[in-house]
Amino acid sequence: MDQGLPKLRANLRIAICFAIAICGVPVSAQSLHDEQIWVNTTAIGSVKDRLVYFAEVQGRSGTAPRQFRQLLLRPAIGWRLSDRFTAYMGYARVVTDTSDTAETNEDRLFQQLNCKRCLGTAVFVMG
Repeated sequence: MDQGLPKLRANLRIAICFAIAICGVPVSAQSLHDEQIWVNTTAIGSVKDRLVYFAEVQGRSGTAPRQFRQLLLRPAIGWRLSDRFTAYMGYARVVTDTSDTAETNEDRLFQQLNCKRCLGTAVFVMG
């Protein structure tokens, strides 16, 4: 008879008991409250026929009136697939000021699929 199966079952029982035991351990966590104000401006329009554009500028500041936190710039070009769907490909530039270290910048491409009258208005952003 194979001795491996009973040993495997015993190890599995120990692992299950250990998992149940650690699930009951209380964990304390503290929330970090970081209030921000976000202002978003978006422009969407037609270039020619089905060729469209999308541009977004989003500024984010902290609780102090002049406390700059983040700037998001997202221009994109798109193609109207139908009356309901439009696909975009664009570039995102994100500048973040962390106040305690040097500002960090992010440059990346993004894809976006807009759907009108699907579930209200839904926007799916990938990338």
